[in-house]
Amino acid sequence: MEVSFEQLKSMVVFSQVVDQGSLTAAAKAMGISRGVVSYHLKKLEEQLGVKLLNRTTRSLSLTETGEAYYQRCRTIAYQAHEANLQIEKAKQEPV
Repeated sequence: MEVSFEQLKSMVVFSQVVDQGSLTAAAKAMGISRGVVSYHLKKLEEQLGVKLLNRTTRSLSLTETGEAYYQRCRTIAYQAHEANLQIEKAKQEPV
């Protein structure tokens, strides 16, 4: 299964939702609307053909599959963040 740019964005959104504990908190942390967060989660679950999160109006929990997938998504998001930090550090060093 190929991973599209859109799916990569959805994976980062998914990891933020889990890290922040809610769609609203993830939206705020990422500077996007709650609707966009919800769209990415729905699209990701459709693409994968599995349910990643158990959602109610008051709670959010990972499915067993979601837990394993989250660990991978979190690693990808962390590595992208570290790559950006490396560039920022390199820009600050004298040439």
